Amino acid sequence: MAHRREIHLSFEKLPVMMPLYAQSLLPRTRAAHDMPEMSAQVHDVTPRTSELARYRQLCGMQASSLLPVSYPQLLAGPLHAALVCHREFPFAAMGLVHVRNRIRMHRPCLENLPLDLVARVHEARPVARGYEFDLHSFASFRGELVWESITTVLSLTRSQPKQQRPSPAVGVPDESASAVSWDTGETVQLKPDLGRHFAALSGDWNPIHVSSPTARLFGFPRAIVHGMWTFGRALGSMDELLPGCPATWQVEFRRPLLLPSTISIQRRIVPGGVVWRVIDADTARELVSGSALQD
Repeated sequence: MAHRREIHLSFEKLPVMMPLYAQSLLPRTRAAHDMPEMSAQVHDVTPRTSELARYRQLCGMQASSLLPVSYPQLLAGPLHAALVCHREFPFAAMGLVHVRNRIRMHRPCLENLPLDLVARVHEARPVARGYEFDLHSFASFRGELVWESITTVLSLTRSQPKQQRPSPAVGVPDESASAVSWDTGETVQLKPDLGRHFAALSGDWNPIHVSSPTARLFGFPRAIVHGMWTFGRALGSMDELLPGCPATWQVEFRRPLLLPSTISIQRRIVPGGVVWRVIDADTARELVSGSALQD
């Protein structure tokens, strides 16, 4: 068996994402089954106080000296972009869809600590709508792993891949069809420009988030909000309910949140933590579901 090629990227500081997106417009030269083993790393990344404050404001989070569990995902975003925009990555970066996340926080982390970040990807799997791949991300402080994440992303294809495999389950309970009683936390109105505001903060200018005309190029009727905004906003509505560390947060993006729209965030206390979901306030259709459980 031929040895799979390895690509390792190392940065002195977080790369700027817009030039990477320009690079992603180059033709893809590799097939899905021929994805290299790829990694990207950067050392001593300290979250900026002003950006953290803006993030908390956009996600409805309370002020705190602790780093939000979802924030290292934004810090790792430029490393993700460096991987998926690389000329040897088999899928076009524009139009990729975030479908699920599993985050594990090993211990509380102060917001001003310098973190070493690593992101990796090494294979894709065929599914009904295209190909999925997992971005594995790690944040460490002085050699100690404090946070890790598995981000599953979908590349949509017009033709169905052969030898489809089911998407891996992430353990998020699907209770939308049951008679479970939910506590309504908040009803939130999503403004048309929310995607652009979050893109300016995160650096993720994927056209599916920016405007309805660009989103329609990828099959969406209107712009859709970033999955990590939805996750962060759900966490912001549950500050007092979230478990202590170590704990695992899981989220499944079942349907896109169109802009503009109105959503309702619902939650329910369970042993060890909380389960939650986001529904369309007009149709009661479940859009996102998740859980936060202490280990």
